[in-house]
Amino acid sequence: MENSNPVLDFVGPAGITRHWTGLGAGLPNRKQEEWKYVPVEALMEHLYPKPEQPLSLNQRPCPDGLPTEIRYLTVSQALSQAIPGIEQALNAIQTANLDGMAHRFKQAIGSQAMVLWVPKAFSANAPISLAPAIQTNGQTTDALLILLQAGAEIDLILPEEAKSSRFSFTYVGLEASAKLNLHRDLSGSDSVFAMSHIEAQLAESAQLNLVQWLQGAAAQRHSIQVNLAGAKSLAWISSLQFAQANNQVHSYVNMVHQSPEAESHQNIRQLALNSGVSSFTGKIHVALDAQKTQAYQHSAAMVLEVGGRTYHRPVLEIYADDVKCSHGATTGSLDEQALFYLQARGISKPAARRLLIEAFIEECLHEFHDSLQQKVRTDLIQSLP
Repeated sequence: MENSNPVLDFVGPAGITRHWTGLGAGLPNRKQEEWKYVPVEALMEHLYPKPEQPLSLNQRPCPDGLPTEIRYLTVSQALSQAIPGIEQALNAIQTANLDGMAHRFKQAIGSQAMVLWVPKAFSANAPISLAPAIQTNGQTTDALLILLQAGAEIDLILPEEAKSSRFSFTYVGLEASAKLNLHRDLSGSDSVFAMSHIEAQLAESAQLNLVQWLQGAAAQRHSIQVNLAGAKSLAWISSLQFAQANNQVHSYVNMVHQSPEAESHQNIRQLALNSGVSSFTGKIHVALDAQKTQAYQHSAAMVLEVGGRTYHRPVLEIYADDVKCSHGATTGSLDEQALFYLQARGISKPAARRLLIEAFIEECLHEFHDSLQQKVRTDLIQSLP
């Protein structure tokens, strides 16, 4: 997507006009006073204008070596073949309060989205890698529905999700005792604008493990909505965000506990270089009937150079009284004493910096699939000053 820098005017609720000069000036942040009350949707209207015709979706190619038990087809095909769970998924999407751009694609999702369907009690021996849709027009938009029947378990890798300007929507439907390990590579080049939204619905004793690597791009914004609808369901989210110079990296998680004895964990690590901006907003909502909930959230940030900025915004909404919930946010820089200690024992300063940074992110990093772990380490080594 080509960047242009015309001055764009947006009027906030108070009637005050704000000016924005395009992605070349970065994505305005709600923490900035002058932009605090300007709806983000106004910017989305500029970046993704509403078309005169209904929106269409690009389709992801079928992965190589897909087990014969797993089905990969369009929503239209899934409906015509009466694939179990497809109608429930579409009903959940139609009634959901989708974030950002996602609501514009409801009509297209109902026929053009791709469906990855896994039968009952199936367990894949190897991870499945699902490439993004091929860009066929100015901007790529795609939608994927991941449906796991009761007791099914797979590892799914989504590589190169932010290599081009794109918007992607993913729906995850997990039936009772199903388990999905989802690994996302959201490392992008400095010229792209990437957005995504994940909507997940977990039944009783279902488990979602989601890990993601966010790096680069002129601007990225990724939102995740997890509905713990079944008792004893479990969600783990580990996110590693690296904002390099002139990068904007933003993520948002809304964890909704709807049933008793469910458990959730959010573990976020942020890194920022000079003029890079990284932010995380994490919300935990515990419904009135969701007794014996356990919900934990921790966001830690390390500013590696002067001029880098990180933001944390933890939010708790708790309506039940028998719960265990906590949140924490910390920001710091490289420990100079630890750096000196390592150098005094013969380790060069660049190597010592990398060791301290890797130690800081290790808790997130070890959650990644082995192939992505190696890529993240390589990306960091190549990007650090």
